[in-house]
Amino acid sequence: MDAIFVHHPEAIRYKFNEHHPFNQNRLRLTIDLLQAANALQPHHIVIPREASEEELLSVHTVAYVNAVKNLSDPAPSTDWILQAEKYGLSSGDTPFFPEMHTIASALVGGSIEAADAVMSGRSRHALHLGGGLHHALSGRGAGFCVYNDAAAAIRYIQQRYHARVLYIDTDVHHGDGVQWIFYTDPDVCTFSIHETGKHLFPGTGELTERGEGLGFGYCFNMPVEPYTEDQSWMENFQEIAEQVIAHFKPDIIVSQHGCDAHVLDPLSHLHCSMDIYHQMPKLI
Repeated sequence: MDAIFVHHPEAIRYKFNEHHPFNQNRLRLTIDLLQAANALQPHHIVIPREASEEELLSVHTVAYVNAVKNLSDPAPSTDWILQAEKYGLSSGDTPFFPEMHTIASALVGGSIEAADAVMSGRSRHALHLGGGLHHALSGRGAGFCVYNDAAAAIRYIQQRYHARVLYIDTDVHHGDGVQWIFYTDPDVCTFSIHETGKHLFPGTGELTERGEGLGFGYCFNMPVEPYTEDQSWMENFQEIAEQVIAHFKPDIIVSQHGCDAHVLDPLSHLHCSMDIYHQMPKLI
């Protein structure tokens, strides 16, 4: 098969509260639109399993996973509520919510399923719109992200297939969680193009962040200034992506494509149009 569409029914329930900007109704609307346009057929849709605890612990600490589990209770204990801030799961951008662990595990499972479909040869491409939670750190949630599905999928590929993985992140926010998890790993190369951290969360992703130890030289960042438009964005992306691919020679590419570099996104400051989202996948 040339492509599969990975979707877990639980993905719609990844919802922090009624007023939170991370609204998973976009998944339902996208699926409805694709089906109405006859671009998505039932045989393309794959329902994944939930990620196992072992898979979560391949990129997250035991203490953090334990915190997520306990804060997933409909009525967490006072002790855990007091500890929520320590794990990035308090009343900020990533507040805890009921069944958080189970629902977030389903999203991680979706990205692992997509990775396995490609690596096993079942499909040439795999798309998982419920994934891309790239801000979650090994021991802390952040930026709407509880578990880092992209990092878990990359680790799965490493452990099961012993492959070299290139991670490309075109979200307007720096892909910090994935970068830091693999910062010392020479078998995972990360490339993120994003709005400069001088003006936007998470405030990282500078040119000087190059990796450490054996991983030095396998981390690439391209911060762009506010009001960057299509031509400049694409020129930067194409030139760097081609050089990184030639330099690293990956066995597989895992990519994250948040659409928030668009001029109408309310939380960022770039002035790109849909053109970059037509051109960029062709390059990858």
